[in-house]
Amino acid sequence: MKKTNGQQRKKKPKNVKTATWRVKPKAGKKHHKGMQTKTIQTLRLPDDLEGIQTLKWAPYAGRNLSYFFTYMHLRDTYGKAYEPLLGIRFSYIFVEADGNRWQMYRAPEESERLEKFVYDRTADPEYVQDILQRTGQGYAQYRRHAEARRGRDWTQMTASGLATALRDECKTYVDMIVGTSCAIIFASALARRLQETVPEQAVAKMALPLHMTLPLEEEIDFWKLVEKIQARGTTKIDDLEKLPEGPRNAVRTHYDAYCWLDCYENEPIWKMEDLLTRINDALAQDGREKVEQLRKRHDANEKLVDDTARQYKVDQKQLEQFRQQAAVFRHCQETHAATQPNQMVHGRRADRRIGRPRAAGTAYGMPP
Repeated sequence: MKKTNGQQRKKKPKNVKTATWRVKPKAGKKHHKGMQTKTIQTLRLPDDLEGIQTLKWAPYAGRNLSYFFTYMHLRDTYGKAYEPLLGIRFSYIFVEADGNRWQMYRAPEESERLEKFVYDRTADPEYVQDILQRTGQGYAQYRRHAEARRGRDWTQMTASGLATALRDECKTYVDMIVGTSCAIIFASALARRLQETVPEQAVAKMALPLHMTLPLEEEIDFWKLVEKIQARGTTKIDDLEKLPEGPRNAVRTHYDAYCWLDCYENEPIWKMEDLLTRINDALAQDGREKVEQLRKRHDANEKLVDDTARQYKVDQKQLEQFRQQAAVFRHCQETHAATQPNQMVHGRRADRRIGRPRAAGTAYGMPP
């Protein structure tokens, strides 16, 4: 007799494993005699992921970001955007998540494979220039994208419009962030190539930023602001509204220009009270002297770089390329260090100054 559809035995999916073992019945269940058979089914890893079970994983970077951001960034950057930019990509990465906190791991042999490939390619100046140029274009494109959306009222958009805007945001972001993401591998390859003719200590000296960094710009502007407030004889700000118009507007301008800097680490923007507390703490010091000290430090760094490059006959183009990538590399290192558990107190760095920017488990294969 032919079985009906309800009687037919269901086929087991290919990616399901079945495990069976014998167990003792629970006490009190008299109707069961002797041992019982128990069966469970577990999902088997796809063939292209079984290799992860044999890899050794090393911690690489951690962040305090949303799961959506993390998945989009890691999957699209490491899985898709690396290859068009560098010519190679990771096969696997491992991500361990706890709410918004996550830690990424790389297999050392995977990192070595990428580093060797990139190092070999950096012998070609056109390869180096192409990566730097496209990285810069990614940053410029995202800046234009962000400026065009500043102040837009998203509450009036339809669900379809919001979905389209989100897709555009993700694509533009990934095109920008891939340059930062691969900076450690690329900068390490450039440093290694420089060290073939230049001592390691000299390479470290030449890795100083090519331009004045944003944190340094903010600090110089901050002390200029302190100097302006001191010129009016103010020793403490109890109420911003009671400041003279000039200093009051200067405080607001500084806040508007830099209050967003913590957002990279998924921290809220500064509160005005935080900035006022920082100003009050600084008013006992000489603002003008601080500005001069910071400028002199920057100028001394520039002279050190130029003198070192001249001493070891490093040409200007090679020096600029290395410093550009070293600046991004340093930012990646500082951000990585800022998010390690032993430096965090309630989600923030233990040494973090109020109103100041920071020095800035799922395993899956990369998509084809």
